[in-house]
Amino acid sequence: MKEQIHDRKAVRRAACHPAGGLLAAQTEGTPPPALDNGKLKKFGSIITRGKARQAYDEGMKTFGQSKGDEAIAKFTEALSHIDHRELSLWNLKRPEEALKEFDIGILKAPRIYSFHESRAMLLASLKQPERVLADYDMLVALQPLYPSNLERRARHLREMGRNKEADEDQRQANQLREAGF
Repeated sequence: MKEQIHDRKAVRRAACHPAGGLLAAQTEGTPPPALDNGKLKKFGSIITRGKARQAYDEGMKTFGQSKGDEAIAKFTEALSHIDHRELSLWNLKRPEEALKEFDIGILKAPRIYSFHESRAMLLASLKQPERVLADYDMLVALQPLYPSNLERRARHLREMGRNKEADEDQRQANQLREAGF
């Protein structure tokens, strides 16, 4: 009788423990489940993105605290991960390398709005107005109901001396704002 009570407690303990309940449910003859390589790769990708983002955020934080050498170390760490490479290069004052990374990212995923937006700002700092305009055109194409895109393009067109086109973009942006967009 005492042995039965002891066994019940062991079974209850095993069932309550997350791993114990799982192990108790498996029989000795059952082989362990096969590993899904797709899920493992996705999990590894998530971990890598998390590390890159964390290193990038720490670099921005230390940069804001005027700790230049420490910020450079954090940005360099972020470079070792796949994500945020272009932003880290830009922050390290390596715009040509950052531009190459943005170009690669856009070739791989041409419909990602943030790539075009960031590349347009980088190209503007590199004084490449025609390429900036191409990215602004893509921003308008990707999100046509976003008036800020039209206003940015209008501002850039004015800087290029193309006032008639700029006025048309500004008029369209105003119409969108009046319509509630």
